[in-house]
Amino acid sequence: MATTCATYPIKGISTGIGPALGQVPVRQEIDRWYLNEENKEQVHLFLLALDRFQKMDINDKLSYFQVAGIHGSPLVPWDEDLKPQKDNDGYCTHNSTLFITWHRPFTLLFEQRIYEIMQEIVQEYPENERARYKAAADTWRLPYWDWAELKHRDPAKPPIYDIPLLVQPATIEVHGPCGPVKLDPNPLAKFTVPGGKAFGDLGRYKVNGFKDKDGFCYPYNITHSTSRYLPQYDPNNEHVVQQWREGVIDNKAVVDALNRNAEAPEPNLTLRSYVYRALHNDTFDSFATTLINENGKPVLGNEMSLEGVHNVVHDYTGGVGGNMAWNLVSAFDPIFFLHHSNMERLFTIWQTLYPYAWFTDPREQLKDPGCYFIKPYDTPTPQTSLHPFHRDDKGTLHTSDSIRDWFQFNYTYPELQPWLDKYKAEDKKFDLSLYYTDVVAQIKAQYGLDPGRFLDLRPPTAAAEGDGQIMQHEDYIVDITYNRTGLNGGDPYRIYVFLGPATEIDKDPKKWLSSKNLVGTLYTFSNPSPLPSEGEEGGRCGNCERQRDANILSRGQIPLIDKLITHIADEQTSLTDLKRPMVREYLKKYISWAVASISGVAVPEEELPSLQLEVKVLAGLATHYLETDRLSKFENYDIEHSITEGRAGGYSLPSA
Repeated sequence: MATTCATYPIKGISTGIGPALGQVPVRQEIDRWYLNEENKEQVHLFLLALDRFQKMDINDKLSYFQVAGIHGSPLVPWDEDLKPQKDNDGYCTHNSTLFITWHRPFTLLFEQRIYEIMQEIVQEYPENERARYKAAADTWRLPYWDWAELKHRDPAKPPIYDIPLLVQPATIEVHGPCGPVKLDPNPLAKFTVPGGKAFGDLGRYKVNGFKDKDGFCYPYNITHSTSRYLPQYDPNNEHVVQQWREGVIDNKAVVDALNRNAEAPEPNLTLRSYVYRALHNDTFDSFATTLINENGKPVLGNEMSLEGVHNVVHDYTGGVGGNMAWNLVSAFDPIFFLHHSNMERLFTIWQTLYPYAWFTDPREQLKDPGCYFIKPYDTPTPQTSLHPFHRDDKGTLHTSDSIRDWFQFNYTYPELQPWLDKYKAEDKKFDLSLYYTDVVAQIKAQYGLDPGRFLDLRPPTAAAEGDGQIMQHEDYIVDITYNRTGLNGGDPYRIYVFLGPATEIDKDPKKWLSSKNLVGTLYTFSNPSPLPSEGEEGGRCGNCERQRDANILSRGQIPLIDKLITHIADEQTSLTDLKRPMVREYLKKYISWAVASISGVAVPEEELPSLQLEVKVLAGLATHYLETDRLSKFENYDIEHSITEGRAGGYSLPSA
């Protein structure tokens, strides 16, 4: 499609509607979609369209390169003539109230472009096949990667988190308009810059590399393709240099990171727990972003944010040199959009659970550090324009309010199909209570805590009359405040939390992610200094630079309960129950934390103050209802200050 002066309207795909009133096509879980033989035409069209999309001229604003580049590099305006707030500004809203709403039209834009290219390809099929492929294209919607769903890949082993099956092959064969076609590379495996060029050789669209404080370079400017888990760059090692140029896809490393160890005797439950708790967070600001609320709103309790979980998945998927781990280049990896389709899914589920929760309350409108379109320290509202995403061809911009209802864009997710007969009451009319309780039941089935893990700790007890059967236990959360740009002004870093003897933690930070004592991690998803191009100074991402200058703080949480239960079940430990006195003393002895750059260099304890790190343990009460249609409750938290107080990066009592 040729670029025009008119703005590109993001309205969603208009086909495939019905036949039931309100029925729209479903964005499906990618493995189930791919393995269903009924979807084979959609699978072929998706791969063919993505391949053609990626091969478009990068100077076309509707090319894959330019669409993906909206998220970060090359830090130029898209579909508008807009002057940035400062040099090196980007559009993307991380550590911002607008994080989750901005990504909705971005993901929708990608889906819409794929569909438009599908329609071109459909017309190339022989006439006797065209109708079948046209019907497939009309009902197609972007699938999602549920990285928190445990997959039973090997019957002889426990289930694991895994990357989608369709992403794994380096090459893939599909049925094209002229017969079988081998796509090399598989367009879901990686993106390659068209024309044999490197990312740094694209004129005004060039992409720079990065350099961190430890002297490690990440020369994305020499790369021709995206990667997952590249080796540390060494300019003196020609093999490594060649790997950076051509790209490396190490999917096993992704799986190991998601599971911490794919060969472990039992599944890692932390990702499921992250999602389950985030969906219990009923306030918009703490659900949507890692940006800390300084408006005086109470902050003690379960406040797991979707952005925090999102950051961890980016980290685990990209690894040391992989695109997904680096904010400015992450969207070039095709798996980015499968990840964000899932983020969008979790957002729509959350909206269904809390339909009146939004950030209309000024207490949930947080000062923004600024980006390409937000002035530094302005306070975004639901009416703030979401640049560069337009509602029409006349330049009208989307806002958080304009994208709030996802059904208007003609897509939904498997859990959210209100037209189904099972949600109709006896009078054949839609019953909201039936719908809501079924959505809750699906969430609990997918991500809820297994009551069987608690039966040996405390048997179910009857709650107040009419409240049904419940299971209650003391609950513990590691609550962490940090400055995401505190390491050399923006170098990305991980915060690790461990539970176990310090002697069992390896001295090599590169082995921490697979430690049996690891509870969980947080990841900053920030940007280091770019490598300067010839004749230029290296400048830092303007968004991160402002967050550094304004001392903007972030917040994240890591649930402790799964690891504590594992320790109780282990007869070699001294922990026998979840009661506060015992857990308090156990944690004082065995909980620890550490910080390392993504390069695998530990941050010394004496440098932790520069990160403004504060690790504290919250203790409260968790109530789990045995009925399938009731969410859990996480409440009555306070700080167990003695556990971390007085340690480097630990809790500090507020000044009098």
